[in-house]
Amino acid sequence: MHAAPNLVTVALVQIFVARIALLGVMRRVSAILVALAPSLPTIPSALSTSALPSMATVALPRISAERKLSIAYLALPRVLCTDPSDIPDGVYTHINFAFASIDPKTFQIIPASSKDPQLYRELARKKKIDPNLKIFIAIGGWAFNDPGPTITTFSDIARSDANTRTFIKSLISFISTYDFDGVDIDWEYPAADDREGREEDFDNLPKFLSKIKSALKQSGGRSGLSIAIPASYWYLQHFDLEKISKYVDHFNVMTYDLHGAWDTPKSWLGNHLNSHTNLTEIKDAFDLLWRNNIDPDQVNMGLAFYARTFTASSTGCMSTGCLFDAGGPAEPCTNAVGVMSNPEIMRKLGGKIGSGDLDKTAAIKTVKIGSTWLTYDDVDTWKLKLDFARS
Repeated sequence: MHAAPNLVTVALVQIFVARIALLGVMRRVSAILVALAPSLPTIPSALSTSALPSMATVALPRISAERKLSIAYLALPRVLCTDPSDIPDGVYTHINFAFASIDPKTFQIIPASSKDPQLYRELARKKKIDPNLKIFIAIGGWAFNDPGPTITTFSDIARSDANTRTFIKSLISFISTYDFDGVDIDWEYPAADDREGREEDFDNLPKFLSKIKSALKQSGGRSGLSIAIPASYWYLQHFDLEKISKYVDHFNVMTYDLHGAWDTPKSWLGNHLNSHTNLTEIKDAFDLLWRNNIDPDQVNMGLAFYARTFTASSTGCMSTGCLFDAGGPAEPCTNAVGVMSNPEIMRKLGGKIGSGDLDKTAAIKTVKIGSTWLTYDDVDTWKLKLDFARS
């Protein structure tokens, strides 16, 4: 998955409480990550709003009925039209602020924007209204591993005991200063050649997480640790999932952004129109998790509240597999090329909820607006994805 560098708000929710998370968040959330569960609710109708290796079927493991989490990623400084006051109270159990950065020379954690500390404080005040709310700082993100001074920073830290100690000392101070309850590691991606990863990252990441978890347990109750992982085999193969599972509370599986404007002619997939939330690929991603003996109680699955948009090479060929030249034009709120939030889609469609051609196999809606081609999720496609989680 390519986590959107300028993108928005992502919510992570366990499926059996998805109804709670979906209510009231359509205008402010770009995705919901849900954990597989044996009994799932119906999405309210009033809501206004890879090619992987061939695999044999793997039996789904048993899932606890006790998990009740709803987790939101918020990237407020990068998205216009929203702020912490827009986040509904009583909906989420966790909020992950995305993202903090790391100084590549000192390995100290730093706010990604000068505006962020004030937003940290505003989020922390929400815990006075909801004392059960946990707020995590998410560190890294896709842009953090883009070409530039921080492209190897996670790898540089994880390969060195001294650098890890410096990072952890900074982390403990950071979460204490800003009243965070834990940390979400978003390293995109270890050991991946196209992301300047090193082969040793595969072994170093679990050790790195082990040291973080040990330090957090001694930090006075601020012990939460989660990790964002891709849904594509191309990147997921570089995560030692079984070892990592010993140290993290949750895997936040990014079952969105499977395709986007980064699928250039030189990429292994080529510049072909594809949905970023294709259910067929999502199913394969979870098959990989079960093959690595991951406890489903640790797993959150993504449902998108935004589209990846494309400018088609020809308006005469605007369907899956056709060529595109670039991402679609930036919209006022998401403010990024190749991204359109569901509210922005609805405005484009004149408020017609559920518009677009339904592909039941991929569980997506397709929309064509001039030369712009996009797929998105709504009540109909969320239901199909939830049906998969029930199966």
